Amino acid sequence: MGTSIDLKSLGLLFDFLVEPLFLMDDEGRILLANRVFAGMTGLDTLEGRKITEVLHFGDDDLHLILDELKKCNKRRCVVDGVALRGNPAELAVVILGELSDAENLYCGVLRKGTIQEIEEKEGEAPDLFRMLSEHALVGVYLIQGGLFRYVNPTLAAIFGYRREEIIDRLGPLDLTHPEDRELVAENTKKRLEGQADQVRYSFRGLRKDGKVILVEVLGTRVLYKGKPAVLGTLLDITEHRRMFEKIKSSEKRFRMVVENANDLILILDDKGRVLFANRKALEITGYKLSEWKGKPFSSLLLPEELDKARQIFRAVLRGEKIRRETRIFKRDGGILVVSFMAVPLKEGSKVKGAICFGKDLTKESDLEKKLSALYEVITRMPVLKDIDELVEIALDAIVSIIQLENTSVFFVDDKRKELYVKSIRGIHANIRLPLDGKGITVWVANHGKPLIVKDTRKDPRYVEGIKGMLSEIAVPIKIREKVVGVINAESPRPNAFTEDDLKLLEILAAGIGTAMENLQLIQSISLSERRYRLLTQSASDAIIWVDSRGRVKMWNRAAERLFGYAESEVLGKELYELIIPEKDRERFLKAFRRAMFGGRNKPHTSKTMEVIGLRKDGSTIPLEVSVTTVQIEEEQEVLAIIRDVSERKEAERKLRQSFRTLRKTLDEVVRTVVRIVETRDPYTAGHQMKVAELAAAIAREMGLDKRRVRTIYVAGMLHDIGKIHIPAEILSKPSALTEAEMNIIKTHPVVGYDILKNIDFDGPVAEIVLQHHERLDGSGYPRGLKGDEILLEARILGVADVVEAMASHRPYRPAMGIDKALEEIKKYSGILYDPEVVKACLRVFEKGFTWTEKGGAKAPELVYERI
Repeated sequence: MGTSIDLKSLGLLFDFLVEPLFLMDDEGRILLANRVFAGMTGLDTLEGRKITEVLHFGDDDLHLILDELKKCNKRRCVVDGVALRGNPAELAVVILGELSDAENLYCGVLRKGTIQEIEEKEGEAPDLFRMLSEHALVGVYLIQGGLFRYVNPTLAAIFGYRREEIIDRLGPLDLTHPEDRELVAENTKKRLEGQADQVRYSFRGLRKDGKVILVEVLGTRVLYKGKPAVLGTLLDITEHRRMFEKIKSSEKRFRMVVENANDLILILDDKGRVLFANRKALEITGYKLSEWKGKPFSSLLLPEELDKARQIFRAVLRGEKIRRETRIFKRDGGILVVSFMAVPLKEGSKVKGAICFGKDLTKESDLEKKLSALYEVITRMPVLKDIDELVEIALDAIVSIIQLENTSVFFVDDKRKELYVKSIRGIHANIRLPLDGKGITVWVANHGKPLIVKDTRKDPRYVEGIKGMLSEIAVPIKIREKVVGVINAESPRPNAFTEDDLKLLEILAAGIGTAMENLQLIQSISLSERRYRLLTQSASDAIIWVDSRGRVKMWNRAAERLFGYAESEVLGKELYELIIPEKDRERFLKAFRRAMFGGRNKPHTSKTMEVIGLRKDGSTIPLEVSVTTVQIEEEQEVLAIIRDVSERKEAERKLRQSFRTLRKTLDEVVRTVVRIVETRDPYTAGHQMKVAELAAAIAREMGLDKRRVRTIYVAGMLHDIGKIHIPAEILSKPSALTEAEMNIIKTHPVVGYDILKNIDFDGPVAEIVLQHHERLDGSGYPRGLKGDEILLEARILGVADVVEAMASHRPYRPAMGIDKALEEIKKYSGILYDPEVVKACLRVFEKGFTWTEKGGAKAPELVYERI
């Protein structure tokens, strides 16, 4: 098929028309379609499709219509009752005959109505050019002989004239600003002389009222009445240019924000190639943008991260938002640990790539490594031989793990009321500081609080000890809340210490304090036997010495009182046979052997256990036994310190009882609140309790633990507490709610959340209440959450809420029954409701679930059992 019609120019006109238009050949194949027509079809690409793929008539019908057009001498033909495929609304299609200057081209206009309505409204159909131009939203003109031979209403309106004032009276230069007339004349000449097929440019136009506007024209050379002419379109871009400048300025500010952001920001295309990286991303990785741009982001990842990264990228291209921690290479070969959030980059409804926001976690990873190394050091401390070894290991850890210099450990001398240096690194000084004096170390010792001084020159508490130190950090060493020392470090640089340094030093100080306490105990045990006997005989706890074979060597008076045996009765006998019931002896012996053999070559190891003790009279008593191995000359012996914990056990029992009572009281408070809410909405009385029962049953059916089941139960009892904020006349309205009333109803999850958010329910009760009207597909409220964004507990509560509500009577409808309710959740399983929750709910009813009267079951296994 040949044609002299310029489809590109015609396409420009098409897209500015407000009616749905298409252009097709004599085979019914679409050549052009404007945006309005494409939008009605819902198809991305129309060009090349047959019109019968889009409209409801067959190929045979189409050929009959085209034959009819040829017979009626290019007049229009209207086909009635034709509709878009997939759209039941009936429409009419107007198909024009062959276009002038074209072979076998037909234009179609889609209009609502009948043949009679369309013909009465329009009369005879205009030719293609006039129909398009008269309805165009842009100016359309025809220039020949230096004058406008045609302008459409839009062009006339742009310049403030009537059409008859322009046509055959004015030329393009008459509507041009004087300074731009040379430009317009030159471009018009180029087109008329055939030097350019099409010319698009902008210039300043001059309206009839003298106002200057900015216009853009696109023109092409055509033959009009056998002579060259310029046919074109004109668009007023004054406002567009102003908006463009505004957007350009906004974009500049946005780019400044992105470039100066503290997070990494990357933009990837739909192939995963880097389009943009902000300054932070380049700074921490060491790359230049030119080294990244156009390359796959996967090339920066460690090999073991690739498969997961590809899965995540595919999910983002499907429209999902993904959070992920990954590792990437730096330019120097180092490795960064980065937490990324990847979100879809969209143009309209299409995903064109991904935007990745990242946070460098490398420092956090380093902190974890330091914590791990520090933990290993601290776990060795309790078995150290003396305080000097303990302090040296601590200072080694400060230098090698925490990487601080100029460090020292001070201890408190209670007698002299001063601090003295126990050990020091990086500096050489024998320092003693009075506790009533000044200085950062003294301040920390007196206040028992850690401290970072970023700049010693600005802190009045600072007293110079070592010349040139500009920052200082200090943490207290405590034993049972009593300050016994201070770890201190200084630096010649200001701001040299971080909060991470402070945390690490605090952990180390706690380890030193614990180890010192253990050392004090062990050292006191190693005193001479005579001195120790004097001490132990006056002790309130039973203290017993046992040799390596478990035979009693010493038995103090407290042991006599506790077990009923005199010391003379037990010496040389095996301890476990005297004080341990037969059924517990094997366990006690294993612990005893571990204490003995585990402590070999490691003097002063200890272990504490709870056992049931046996008295001489056969009665039993709960005991706490601390077993410590002690190396005496060549013999390894065991010191057992035994305490009667009957009172403590009784206190624990009472505490448990108190806990159960408190739980019961809390549940009664919850039920009271529920009843208060229900007094405002008597039609739904018992609804919350019933929802709670069903939700708890579903949760149990799904295998959730007791704590989560209880949380769901409490949330169910309170899920509509936010309705206390809603007027009673809306809650009890017997007819359908208006949109405004429905919007008020939809506020109740947020109000409920605000009421409950500061109450500690031992579970996310407030968040469950907030989410119980969210739905899997995002159609719920108040936040439109989707899928796993919704808590499982809230998904369970949502299903229970729907089932109970449908099964119960409401003022505006009768009860629909359980069967109807279950059909509802099955119908929307996987769409609105979690499929696994729906399955569990169905199983619950299959097993015979029924509600108690108004949901009044106390469910003791949920409410009162200690979890």
